[in-house]
Amino acid sequence: MAPPADLTRLSPSEKDTLITALLARVEVLVARVGALEAENAVLQEKLALPPKTPDNSSKPSSLSVKGNGESKAKQKGKVHAGAHRPAASQPDAAA
Repeated sequence: MAPPADLTRLSPSEKDTLITALLARVEVLVARVGALEAENAVLQEKLALPPKTPDNSSKPSSLSVKGNGESKAKQKGKVHAGAHRPAASQPDAAA
């Protein structure tokens, strides 16, 4: 409920009605703020909890975060005989 632009034109009974309506609206808003603050407190507590890991939840270990351990690079395997085509004897000649 928006108050009229010129409050001086209101009669005392209209002002009383406006004040009563505004006070009721303030009470509703104060209750809403209280509810939101309580909800915010619950969410802040959840943020303070440790993250879910395979060790403390039912999350599968395949979804865990892998560390940047010092892993050695794999050596290339030896190529077996016949794995590559031999070089052409005349590469520019048409077949």
